[in-house]
Amino acid sequence: MPQMTSFCTLQKYWEQQDFVCSENIPQPHWKPSPGGIGDSYSYIYDHVSSCYARLDQAVHKILGYYPEEVNREGLSFMDKKIHPEDHEPVMDLLQRVWQMILDQPPAYRKEYNMSIDYRLQHANGKFVHLIQQNSILTTDSIGNIVYSSGVCYDISHWQKKTPPTLSLYHNANLITRWRAKPSPVASTISRREKEVVREVCKGKTSIQIADELHISKHTVDTHRKTIMRKLGIKGTPALVQFAHQYELI
Repeated sequence: MPQMTSFCTLQKYWEQQDFVCSENIPQPHWKPSPGGIGDSYSYIYDHVSSCYARLDQAVHKILGYYPEEVNREGLSFMDKKIHPEDHEPVMDLLQRVWQMILDQPPAYRKEYNMSIDYRLQHANGKFVHLIQQNSILTTDSIGNIVYSSGVCYDISHWQKKTPPTLSLYHNANLITRWRAKPSPVASTISRREKEVVREVCKGKTSIQIADELHISKHTVDTHRKTIMRKLGIKGTPALVQFAHQYELI
């Protein structure tokens, strides 16, 4: 399996598999989201077509996007909306678990399922903390995963700022759990860059920030570009959200 640097890497991996599909492979049945943890939405992912075969309308309630909007983007939606602090840790965790599953004999792969938590950006710009429970539904005759299903629960009300955790289960029994190390990205912001962030959060323009910090507008703009690159985000709203989330102000 290639090194995972994005959700699209995983999508491309599935697209390169030689699926042996036949009429004997059952179509998955739609299962509504169970309750108990919090608001949730369900999905069934088609690995052959690289799209959602089913996506619960409740995704709009939780993330502010309609199913067709999410499906239009495919897994690139995840790359665009995942919190910049969670992206690298989640990729590392998913790399480990998928490699473990794919190392198993094909006949046993359906016996595994997983759960992982991360944050996705709502349509309103805020971040929603989710825990995703994922199961393998069907495989083809040579063990390629054809359909997987999952439920995403909104746990924002009781889970705050913790590094992503992934749990792998075999026949409903926990066999391993990994907790990602906190991403150091916020610590890469320099003292001067933090000063610029604070002024941006006050709604000041680059010219006003330059006057306040006694530097040139060009220097302010350079700092802003550098900060955006370090954090992997685009736009002032995302920067302000990140600053509040990680107490940069």
